[in-house]
Amino acid sequence: MIPNNDTFDMEDETNEDLEEVVIPSKTYKLNQEVKAVDRFIDGMDALQQAAFKIIMTESEAYPIYGNDYGTMLADLIGQPRAYAESMAEHRIEQAILNDDRFESVTFTNEEFKDGKLILDIAVGTTDDGTVNLEGVEIDV
Repeated sequence: MIPNNDTFDMEDETNEDLEEVVIPSKTYKLNQEVKAVDRFIDGMDALQQAAFKIIMTESEAYPIYGNDYGTMLADLIGQPRAYAESMAEHRIEQAILNDDRFESVTFTNEEFKDGKLILDIAVGTTDDGTVNLEGVEIDV
């Protein structure tokens, strides 16, 4: 059976007919210590994991993600320290703000140790919460 496209007219649809649905943030908990999936998480725990995952995923490196997911940091390795720090912060901020669940990014502490930039980051969420990421290590 072939569908009949003539029976549906998009011009008949109005914004009042459309309903915005908020997708829940329930997801799998990634246990970084044992490299396994533990259980389900939701709420602020899921948002914290989402922000961390955005930072730790290299942008445009994995076909499963769109080009606007992740942070492009690999090209900062070996660059002068001041340049790498400022660009890493800028790129992390832009990557996190691409996710519509987040509305602000504040770097609360930064340290450079053994070729790694170590950041503490406070991420403001659209539901007036704050996700804190402490000790995020970036190779630079």
